[in-house]
Amino acid sequence: MDKIIKDLIDTNADILADRTEIKITKNIDKIERAYLKNKINVEKIYLPEGLKTISEEAFANCRNLKYIYIPDTVTEIRQEAFCNCSSLKSIHLPKNLKVISRCIFKHCTNLENIFIPQGVHTIEWRAFEECTSLKEINLPNSIIEIENGAFYDCRKLVKITIPRSILSLSNDLFYNCTDLTYITLHYLSIL
Repeated sequence: MDKIIKDLIDTNADILADRTEIKITKNIDKIERAYLKNKINVEKIYLPEGLKTISEEAFANCRNLKYIYIPDTVTEIRQEAFCNCSSLKSIHLPKNLKVISRCIFKHCTNLENIFIPQGVHTIEWRAFEECTSLKEINLPNSIIEIENGAFYDCRKLVKITIPRSILSLSNDLFYNCTDLTYITLHYLSIL
């Protein structure tokens, strides 16, 4: 049985429950809210070039998702898009993304590596909450704001560099980050 579905948007998402690999080839600009939410068998997803928006909870609770290709045409990934994708180990965010939305990777307990591109300016509330395998974060010089609890309960986080561009750091940024040993802070402006 073919495990790649073409023109996914023309199908009903409920029939995808037994699929492990999904490739969307149709020219679309938005993945709708909760479109593949709770599809626990999905391991790989390939999104189409030209896509602009990934809506809220689009892939939430895809607990076996190990890989997702996100094209650089994506400019917005909304809140909780990958919440509870507990098998996701690595993700490369698109170069045109500006905001890492709230709770976007909440409970991604196996997430070890994330590429945050130059151009991202904000990391929202609890974006990486309980990413308990994340060890190091390299923030680009474009980051100006990190909201409350962005790295809440990232217990294995050891090292982070806060760039000089930062204008605002919020409360409980590293709450329960018990292994955090190295924080490099290039925050020079004190008013």
